[in-house]
Order: sequence, then structure tokens, then C-alpha cells
Amino acid sequence: LGLSSELLAEPPGLGPAGDLQRIEFEAAGPTTLVGRNARRQLLVTGVYASGQRHDLTHGVAYIVSAPAVLGVDAVGLVTPLADGVSRVTATEPGGAHGDD
Repeated sequence: LGLSSELLAEPPGLGPAGDLQRIEFEAAGPTTLVGRNARRQLLVTGVYASGQRHDLTHGVAYIVSAPAVLGVDAVGLVTPLADGVSRVTATEPGGAHGDD
């Protein structure tokens, strides 16, 4: 076919992301869930040394400060359990964490 070596070369892409610098919650800050059927989907983003941002929502562990008040499943779906205040922390397997 006579393809040039330029066409066969690997495309540049984004390159390595580098080290994870921090974890951020999209729309971070206090949220009020009203009613037993209320839900909130958490979205967690990892910010890397290269400036790249990657979705970590399904790759972090969620910790709730008051588990009697709030539940968070493995994919970040928040469910109110009782009246009160609670804080959610997401922790990446390497130890980086962020608070909502």
C-alpha cells in the first residue's frame, strides 16, 4: 500500500497523567437532602500533575462521618437515613482524599 511511516506512528495522545495531586467533588459543599426518597450522585475527579482530570467516582472508597444519618454506596449514590448532618470523604487507594 505504500503507507508512510508517519501514518503508522503511534498518535501522541495525552501522555502520562503523572502523580495524583488531589481529589475534588463536583459541586462540593453543603447539600440538603429533603425526604426519605431524596438522592444525590457524587462525582469525584482526580487532578493529576500534568493537569489532566480523570473521573474517580467508581474508584474511591466513601467514608461517612455519621453513618446513622447518611449512606453512600460504592458508586457514590447518597441516601439520607435520618435527620442530621454528615460529611463524606472519598479516599483513593493510594491514600489521596477529598471532602465534600
